[in-house]
Amino acid sequence: MREYFQPATQQQCSLIYLVASVCAEAISMFIYYPYEILKVRMITKNDTFGYKSIPDAFHKIFKSEGVRGWYKGYPYFLVNFVLSNTIQLVIYETYMDLKKKKVGNREFKLNEGRYVIEAALLGGFITGSLLNSFECVMYMKMAEQVKGKTLLQIYKDSGTQMLTKGVGTRILMTQGYSLLYFNLLYYLGLAFDCDLLDEMDDEYLESL
Repeated sequence: MREYFQPATQQQCSLIYLVASVCAEAISMFIYYPYEILKVRMITKNDTFGYKSIPDAFHKIFKSEGVRGWYKGYPYFLVNFVLSNTIQLVIYETYMDLKKKKVGNREFKLNEGRYVIEAALLGGFITGSLLNSFECVMYMKMAEQVKGKTLLQIYKDSGTQMLTKGVGTRILMTQGYSLLYFNLLYYLGLAFDCDLLDEMDDEYLESL
């Protein structure tokens, strides 16, 4: 992909990683999303749907809604994933770049592990706060709690409650994911004596 697009900056290399990640997730999500629908419905409203088992749920959804029913809310799920990963990546890279410029290369390397944790926590907090209400809408769509309503109608009917509903849990979950992801990148990079993203990009950019 890099040979095809020929990125000339670190930001362009990061964008390629992001686009590749989104494409991979969109394809894999197409496979597992029907199970996500079942999970949400069986947890939140199975007293309404009355699913007895996973095969029974698939059969009932297909019988009443067709294949389209297996992918209800899919666009919201994909948009939520793209926004979540984009915001976290931008915040992480921005924070790490600012720290490196502020403290210098040597000090940055000595405390990089701490900065990774700080950047991950900050990215998780901001992302969770911003996307919490959208995720609520996503799950409401999947559970058919807002059948036939547009995004604007849902926000209008729910009012300000939508902005804070479950926000603490969402922030903690996003911070946990962010900590795991960025620390894995960092420590795996240390184990193999490389920076899994920056070093590969630096070598590529130097070759231009």
